[in-house]
Order: sequence, then C-alpha cells, then structure tokens
Amino acid sequence: MDRQELFEEVVETIKAIDSTVKPKEFRLDDTAFRAYGIDSLTLIRLAARLEDRYDIRISDADAFAASSFQRLVDLLLGKLMAAQGDPR
Repeated sequence: MDRQELFEEVVETIKAIDSTVKPKEFRLDDTAFRAYGIDSLTLIRLAARLEDRYDIRISDADAFAASSFQRLVDLLLGKLMAAQGDPR
C-alpha cells in the first residue's frame, strides 16, 4: 500500500466516525488535525479503527503525536512495515 492509498483510507475512516468534517479540505501534509476540526476523541476513535483494520497497535500517545495526516500516514506505514517484518 502506498502513502496516497493509505491517506485515502484514513480519510474514509474519519468520515465514518465524524460526519461534521469536510474531507475535501484534507491534504496529505503537516497541517494539524485541529485545523480541520478533528478533535482528540475522533483521533482516539480513528486509532482504534485503524488498529482493527490493520491488526496493529497504536497507543494513545502515538495517536496524539501523529497530529497531521502526514504524520499519521508515516506512523501507519512504519507499523505496517514492522508487522510484515520489513526493518525500514
């Protein structure tokens, strides 16, 4: 899975969690989630759904540290590679 595909899946997941967000504005960059109106409760719910979907562990601290789409996608890619045994 590449960065763009993962970003699109994260966006779809956020839309399912919070219908008040405006996904047309979302960009795969370092813009903070709060700038898009994504709050901490949504981030925790997002992390839980991503854990289930990809069979990975995302701590609350990791979820809060991944404060943008870019950081979250990077975190997910790292965890997915580690789960597949890729040492990168």
